[in-house]
Amino acid sequence: MVHAAPAPAAAPPPARAMAKMASMETAPAAFDVAAAGGGQGRAAAADQRFLAISHRMQVEAPAADLAALWAAVKSRCEALDCYVETSDLRRETPQSSAEAFLTMRVAPRDLAPLTESLGAGARVLNHQTTTEDKSFEVVDVEAQIKNRSEYRDSLCALLLEKNVQRTLQDLMAIRDMLSQVQAEIDAASSHRALLERDTAKQLVQMRFQPTRAIVSSGSYSPWQQTW
Repeated sequence: MVHAAPAPAAAPPPARAMAKMASMETAPAAFDVAAAGGGQGRAAAADQRFLAISHRMQVEAPAADLAALWAAVKSRCEALDCYVETSDLRRETPQSSAEAFLTMRVAPRDLAPLTESLGAGARVLNHQTTTEDKSFEVVDVEAQIKNRSEYRDSLCALLLEKNVQRTLQDLMAIRDMLSQVQAEIDAASSHRALLERDTAKQLVQMRFQPTRAIVSSGSYSPWQQTW
């Protein structure tokens, strides 16, 4: 009786094939989390809302007090859970009136103390508030980070396997894929940091202008007071 020789063991799949298999295994997970319109991802967004709120204020004050008011609001911001993004003070010249600007990021609980620092001598001429819901965008980005991080870990596990022999080409393919996935994670993490900045603190923009003075002729001069 002739016995058939056992079949040779199958060679391990090349790295590119393994990477493709790993991608196919992890991609559905990303779809399930990031694109589930009525699923857990959307439910989480409904439970915790991420709102980007912006305030734009036009403030009028006596010209002689304008610089001091601008400095007082700026100092008050720095004492609260708040930081100044941009500030600009332009003193009066023969050709132009004085004006000042502040752009700040403030925690919601400190918005009232910040605006109260304007004092009784200032008058808010205009206050516009806009709100943008970033909840679903946050959920999607966090799902991308989670999914790609798991994929990166699976590629690292392939590189650490000691019982499988791989060619130099296989190793380079895994490393290339690993670099690409890490770049995607870094980009998504930067996006998440921007969303955190926009939703954790409210944007407050103030424009300060001098009070308009009425002259005796019946017409008004925009800024009669000296600096």
